[in-house]
Amino acid sequence: MPNLTCKKAEAARVNKSPFYPLLVLHRKGIFISLFTGLFMFCSSCKKIEETTYPEPLNAQGDYPLMELKDTSVLDLWEKDRLVWVLKTRHLTRMMHSEEIRVRPVLTVIYDSLGREAGWVEADSGSADESASYMKTWGRVHIRAKKGAKVWTDSLYWDNQTRSISTDGPVKVVSVEGDTLTGVGFRSDDELRNWKILSRVRGVIQRAEKRQNNDIWKVPGPEDGL
Repeated sequence: MPNLTCKKAEAARVNKSPFYPLLVLHRKGIFISLFTGLFMFCSSCKKIEETTYPEPLNAQGDYPLMELKDTSVLDLWEKDRLVWVLKTRHLTRMMHSEEIRVRPVLTVIYDSLGREAGWVEADSGSADESASYMKTWGRVHIRAKKGAKVWTDSLYWDNQTRSISTDGPVKVVSVEGDTLTGVGFRSDDELRNWKILSRVRGVIQRAEKRQNNDIWKVPGPEDGL
């Protein structure tokens, strides 16, 4: 069962008491009036505002249960293997759906040997508590260490099948430098075996050189055809 953990990237700082300067000056023998001490204390107070309830964030009327507006890190582990690490600046844990929403998305994906295999960047994203999936949207960019680079407006990552997909417009730059565009995309999470579903257009690099390779050779009589 995948284990998803969340932690703050920076430790919380403990604020000193507003009377701390008074104590220091008192130890040095400097006289501070009671009026000055009360003025410093009141200046540190904030007006208590009337409690307001947040608006639902989705059509199901779900409310945020927890919200962190600081750098946070999510780790996904499968037993002893690190699957990915996600860093974000705004994290929201929903109350009813157990959905975790983040923005932005800065994710490092690891292979079975614990090495960095790919990176995902997006404006926003979400995942369920068990991290069986991850959805990203906005300006989405995914690149693999030994695979292609992909730009799209949304992306779905399935942890069970280790696959990624989108039904939106997509731009792909292959390992060979080919640039292809289209609509719809399916691939493994290492971007080694992928396909664009429709409206495919592109520019093929070094086409003349590839014509000499067997994979580009037109079958003829010598091939038994």
